[in-house]
Amino acid sequence: MVYSLELVNIDLIKETEEHIPSRVEWLAERIKDEGIWRVPVLLEKTTYAIMDGHHRYNVAKKLGLKRIPAILLSYDSSSVVVTSWRDDFKVDKQLVLDYIKAGEIFPHKTTKHIIKPAPKEIQIPISFLY
Repeated sequence: MVYSLELVNIDLIKETEEHIPSRVEWLAERIKDEGIWRVPVLLEKTTYAIMDGHHRYNVAKKLGLKRIPAILLSYDSSSVVVTSWRDDFKVDKQLVLDYIKAGEIFPHKTTKHIIKPAPKEIQIPISFLY
């Protein structure tokens, strides 16, 4: 399967999960040093809610980027599977959609989105994203 890569205005994106600030700091330094954006953020195509990439999204905000490389997907797709990283939290597609609709945010590392086949890495100069 070939995914369509889009550059999405950062102001349109909605967070669905908390992030770990120290992870954002580390990743921001790495991306800034390399000058390359390598992993697209995965977004729900109608709401622009983040499926995967909360730390990358917060890196983009920290670096002052105006747009972010993203792949738009649908929870209706059989190629999108949702589970949880946590043993104490059961997650499925409907619960995630309910949270998006209500504007609620999961604790960090709650949702795990498995995309089959997995999107490939990219190489976009961050200078192109300001």
